[in-house]
Amino acid sequence: MLMLDLPSLSIESDDQIYTGFPVLKMQLKKAEIDREYAENLLQGAEFLEDADLKGVLLIENAGKNFCLGWKPDFNGGSVSAQQGMELARKWEKAVSVFYSLPCPTVVKINGHCLGWGLSLTSVCDWRWCTQDAIFASTELDFGLPPGMYSWQLPALVGLNNARRLVMAGQTVSAAEAVKIGLADEIVNSRLDDIQTERLRNFSQKTGRAWQNARRLLNESAASLRENHLGAYLAALSQSLSRFK
Repeated sequence: MLMLDLPSLSIESDDQIYTGFPVLKMQLKKAEIDREYAENLLQGAEFLEDADLKGVLLIENAGKNFCLGWKPDFNGGSVSAQQGMELARKWEKAVSVFYSLPCPTVVKINGHCLGWGLSLTSVCDWRWCTQDAIFASTELDFGLPPGMYSWQLPALVGLNNARRLVMAGQTVSAAEAVKIGLADEIVNSRLDDIQTERLRNFSQKTGRAWQNARRLLNESAASLRENHLGAYLAALSQSLSRFK
């Protein structure tokens, strides 16, 4: 049953495929981040925040790439510093909602997952990827600081691996992502019976106890996300100030 349909994404209850247990599917329709995509992601996040969520949320992209990140065209004059900051705030505000939803979140990553796409995947509880998945941090290529995944990444993959990914610009394959903790496992393009059964198990883990468990684990070895978000936005504003 279709619940929300926007130009960049849709949210539906996937009862036909996952009969007998509640699964919401957020289908991404775009890969490259622009203003419309950021606004739609925030709309989708707020819709889910206000909904009476039961079960598990599955996020995926039907295209050949999960996310190509944000590629600002500063030289072409198509974006200003103010527009860049507005875009980043909307995207990260949406990601913050996914970080605190009262239900388990599973993301299936296919093709390229670049830049700000890592912010969205890193806050999900389980990260599945297809064999062709490729992960990379791309903001430094544009003279910008890495997105808010810089807060979550060291806890997921360790500081040295995070440095290789962000500062050295290393591209990470699906197999390497699983090895270092950037992804949990490699899955087929179409989820099989094993993954479907796991979704069934995840769908039973909701409520206040679930939220508290997630918060305690996520914040056990890191500064508060809100503090890091302020530092990130300040660094981004400084970088964007070069562009009018």
